[in-house]
Amino acid sequence: MHINRYFYRAGDFWAGLVALIVGFGGLLPIATDFFYWIFSVALLMVGIYELFRGLTNNQSTADKERKKHDV
Repeated sequence: MHINRYFYRAGDFWAGLVALIVGFGGLLPIATDFFYWIFSVALLMVGIYELFRGLTNNQSTADKERKKHDV
């Protein structure tokens, strides 16, 4: 696993960031509905996962990036 130098280009990173923002908005005291709170917690978990995927690369993704830039 490697840190993705081009994390700002990764769709996973931006999807995770948006999910975190929307999830935190659902945890505000204004949202009193239990199911809305559950949905917000699920969004937070998905957001953390996607953000982590966008910030890191596995070896095959890094190889694809190198091949793309070598062309």
